[in-house]
Amino acid sequence: MPGHRLELFNLRSDLDETTNLAEKEPQRAAELVDRLHAWMKSIPVEVPGPNRHHDPQRPLRETREKQPWNR
Repeated sequence: MPGHRLELFNLRSDLDETTNLAEKEPQRAAELVDRLHAWMKSIPVEVPGPNRHHDPQRPLRETREKQPWNR
């Protein structure tokens, strides 16, 4: 998926999520992704896709003003 970035944090020691451990611990990150995907397949879940209302030319517009589709 474009823009996809794998993130892994140790919330015991890094509650602010400042250090992404995914590159330092790729095996652990991959295992957790596999576990997540297995869990998602085991339940009826819809995986969210890209926000079709996002306008890259006006990135904050959708949070500052109510959109026509959300009125």
